[in-house]
Amino acid sequence: MTLHQLRLLCAVARHRSLTRAGEELLLSQPAVTMQLKELQKELGAALYERLGKTLHLTTAGDTLERYARRILALVEEAEAAVHALQRDNGGRVRVGASNTPGIYLLPPLLSAFCREFPAVELAITVGNTQTIAAMILHNELDLGVAGESLHRAELTIMPWVTDTLVLAVSAHHPWAKRKTVAPEELLTERLLGREPGSATRKTYEQAFLQRGLTLPKTIEIGGIEAIKRAVEADLGVAILSAYSVAREAKEGRVATLALKGLPITRPLSVVHHKDKTLTPPMQELLRRLHQVSGRGRAGLR
Repeated sequence: MTLHQLRLLCAVARHRSLTRAGEELLLSQPAVTMQLKELQKELGAALYERLGKTLHLTTAGDTLERYARRILALVEEAEAAVHALQRDNGGRVRVGASNTPGIYLLPPLLSAFCREFPAVELAITVGNTQTIAAMILHNELDLGVAGESLHRAELTIMPWVTDTLVLAVSAHHPWAKRKTVAPEELLTERLLGREPGSATRKTYEQAFLQRGLTLPKTIEIGGIEAIKRAVEADLGVAILSAYSVAREAKEGRVATLALKGLPITRPLSVVHHKDKTLTPPMQELLRRLHQVSGRGRAGLR
């Protein structure tokens, strides 16, 4: 079994086509077929099958492909570590973040980091917290910033900054001049929110549940930016991170209110695998994140 064969299997899994997998790896289809036949012969198991015109991995193929991705990620990490030793302050750093820190908090910090360390190749992934955690566990990311509590023995978790959730309403909404609103008053409003798995939504739903309060039915909208535009248009109200709506509030496009008697906060945390070998650039980025943690919200300005 070779790394080349594992890369080929992963390409077949992505494209569901021997031809397109070959094109990605600059191989002819006969060469692809021959490599896969050799791999199947070595393992004594069929790795793929055709159903009509569509190619599918078998159970054995799926299993091997999962291991192949992890092996190839480790190979990539090894290459990056060696390259980092050959270049001053160089190497690759793969950073993941959930939506709020990834969109609103990290860009200025990462921009400053890149200016000072231009030899570092930075790759950034934004997704929900569970996706980021899974990618760290599978060594597809080096560092992450998460907006939801994680409890995994394999992870090192460092509290970073505290995020406060606020109620955002249109500048034309009757509540726009108010400072607070009672949670019960939301029952008269249309509540806009992300999908059920989002960290922000889970945070405020748990806060309401713990107090025995009822939320109105949520109108689901795919993404924070889309929710903010809908709030501006007075389609409804939304409970959002204060970080995510700070610009719109400053410009007077939306108003933000506190929920009376129901402060909702959540920790944002920096995460990496406890067994991760941290290269010098990763250590430097962690140090800068630690500095922000020490200064609190002011450190992000």
